[in-house]
Amino acid sequence: GFQIVSCADVMEEVPGSGASVEDSGRWAWAPRARHGEQQELRAGQAQVDRAQVQQHHYDVLRQNFTCWVVTFSLMLWTLLPTMLVLFLWLLVSMLREVEATCDVPLRLWVLVVCLNVVYH
Repeated sequence: GFQIVSCADVMEEVPGSGASVEDSGRWAWAPRARHGEQQELRAGQAQVDRAQVQQHHYDVLRQNFTCWVVTFSLMLWTLLPTMLVLFLWLLVSMLREVEATCDVPLRLWVLVVCLNVVYH
C-alpha cells in the first residue's frame, strides 16, 4: 500500500482518508513502510532528535560560558586596580603613622594583610 507523507512530518494516514493539499501544505505519495522499517525510521528519528537536543545544549552552554567569561573579566579588571589602590593606601597610611601610639593591634593587622598579599 501507499501512505501520505508530508514534507514537515510523516503522516500515518492512507490514501482516501480525506487529507488534502489544503490541510497541511505539500503532500507526496510514498510507499508504506513495513513494521520493521517503521521501527528503524523511528529509531533514526530518535537519533536525529537526540543530536538536535545535544546541539541545542551545546549552543546554550557556549553562549552562557561566553557571558560568564566576559563578566568575570570585567570584574577582574575593575577589582584588581581597586585592590592595589587600597593596599597602597594602607601602606602609605602605616608609614605616615609609624610613630603614633595605638591601643589596638593595627600594626599586626597591617603586617598580616601585607603577608597575605605577598603570599597570594
